[in-house]
Order: sequence, then structure tokens, then C-alpha cells
Amino acid sequence: MKKSISVACVLSAQCAFGGTLVVLNKSEATASLVNLNSLKVVATVKTGIGPHEVAISNDGKTAVVANYGDNSEGNTLTLIDLHAARVVGEISLGAYTRPHGISFTENSNELVVTAEEQKAILKVDLLLKKVTQVIKTDQSISHMLSVDTTNKRVFVSNIGAKVISVLDLIENKKIIDIETDKGPEGIDYNSYNNEIWVANRSANNLTVIDSASLKVKTKINTGEFPIRVKFTPDNKYVLVTNAQSGSLDIFNSITKEKIKTVQFPKSNMDTAGKMFGDKFKMSSVPIGIAFDPQNQRAFIAHASLDQISVFDLKKLELVDSFKAGREPDGMAYSKITMQDKQKGLSQ
Repeated sequence: MKKSISVACVLSAQCAFGGTLVVLNKSEATASLVNLNSLKVVATVKTGIGPHEVAISNDGKTAVVANYGDNSEGNTLTLIDLHAARVVGEISLGAYTRPHGISFTENSNELVVTAEEQKAILKVDLLLKKVTQVIKTDQSISHMLSVDTTNKRVFVSNIGAKVISVLDLIENKKIIDIETDKGPEGIDYNSYNNEIWVANRSANNLTVIDSASLKVKTKINTGEFPIRVKFTPDNKYVLVTNAQSGSLDIFNSITKEKIKTVQFPKSNMDTAGKMFGDKFKMSSVPIGIAFDPQNQRAFIAHASLDQISVFDLKKLELVDSFKAGREPDGMAYSKITMQDKQKGLSQ
């Protein structure tokens, strides 16, 4: 299949599969830059210790990596120029540590990122390369976030608190905490149906919240240890990765019906030094989800398999896979297409 795609790209003036997938490899402190024509890693760049999540600028040119750390607390963001395939800067967060969930706001020079240890999110100016605002959640393990750019709000999951926090990005203050269930981690806001979906990893379910009323609408059962939840670019489906059961749940975003569960291959790889160790036994530990919006593909990162699955959103089937680095997790799509000549390890 890969060969036929490559031939088509060579013969055609325009290739159907463009763009780059940025894959963070937690155990080796690198980012793999994957050409989505060939599904090959064409460059690898160094990050800080424990890169967990990544955000891409609106123009697709810059990737910003949150360096969570390992046994010691991380407090930096790595800036990667995707045209040049190299690191172009690092932002120190100073006393604010364990950055994780990260996203651009409607301002292409501003990011929001969680600071777990301080129970807060930070506004970070890319031009000034510094923290410009701190908004407290005052909740335990503020881990992931999703931004409503229209209403200038950010929704934050707090793993240790059974709640998500809703923060106002204009007034720079918390609006409300909304109770979900045990271990809320994965979170995604969708403006199409004005909902926030939260994956409660310790309860094996999802909480669906109306983003206008900020009231819980329903709960939905999932596989074991649901860790990420993402709406597809066309708003039709919601994908959920289940780290313990090693599976992917696909839901209809409107009816909330589970359409399908995909079971991933088991892993017998050495888990020493990896974040979850052998907690999930033979699971491939699917975590990160990213999309190729032009070609209706989803990518699933398997932390214990060191592999990325390619999922066809039209057929709802696994169609391919490829290797990244050690313990891949956070991923993001850029419309910039990397070329093979950029292959190598860059500082």
C-alpha cells in the first residue's frame, strides 16, 4: 500500500497525502517529524526531558513542546521550526513546573499551558518568550486542556480532583468547577455541538457537558482507562483511546452511540523506564490521538509498542502503522510537508 501511494505522489503534480505529523517520544526526549506522504520519519529533533504534549501554530510552521520532566520537574517549552527541522528556542517557565496540556489561543503568538504543580494554567507569549499571566485552577493535577477560541475560555481536566475547571481568558479567572467522575484526564471541546467531552480514566467512562449551560448532559461507558478523547475534524465521530484495554472506541458525536471498538495488537516490549512501566501488562498503551484533516485519517500513538497506528476515518479501519521513537505519546498535525533531505538528528 505504501509503495502505491509513493508512486502516485511521484507521478502526480499534487499528492493527496501532504503535511507532517509531529510525534513526541517521552523516553528519549525527542520529536519525530513524519512525512505524511511516505509515513517515514524524515527528521528527529531534541526536546527537553519528558516531552508530553505539542501544539502547532496556525500557519503550521512552529511546533511548541511541553517538557514535563521525569523524576525531576520540567519547566520549559521547546520551539521547533518545522521548515528548518530544528530547535529555534526554549522558553523557561521559571517557578512553574510540570507543563503538560498545551494549545494556541486565537492569538498566533500566545499559548496556554498547564502547570500541574502550581494548580494553574499559564499564558505564554511566544515573541516575548515568557509567562504573561497565571490563572489558578486550585485543583489537583491540572493535566490537559481544550480552548474555546470564540468565547475565550479554556477547559482544564484535573486528574486528582474529579472535576474540570472552566477558566475565562479575558478576565483571567476561574468561572466554575464541574464535577465529572474519577480521574478526568482526556478532554476536548467542540464548537459544532457546543459540548465538552471528558475521559474519566479511573471510572472507565466519559462525561459529556453542555458548554453553554456548563451542565452535565450524560455519561457514556468506555473501555478500561480511557486516557484521551478527540472529536474528528468533520465533527462526526469522537475517538477514545483506552490505555489498559489497549483499544479505541468510536462514538457518534450526536447520538453518543458507540459505533465500534478496535482492539490493538498486544505488546511484549520491555517497559523499563517508561512512564506507566508494566502497569498495563500486555497492552500497547494507546494514548495520543492526532488527525490528518485533509485525508480523513487518524493517528494513534502506542506508548508500549513504540508505534503509530493509521486509522481510516471513512472505513473506520486500521490501515497502516509505522515506527517513531521510544514511548510515543503526544502528537500534532502540521500542513507543512517535510522532505526526506531533512533526515537526521537536529539540536
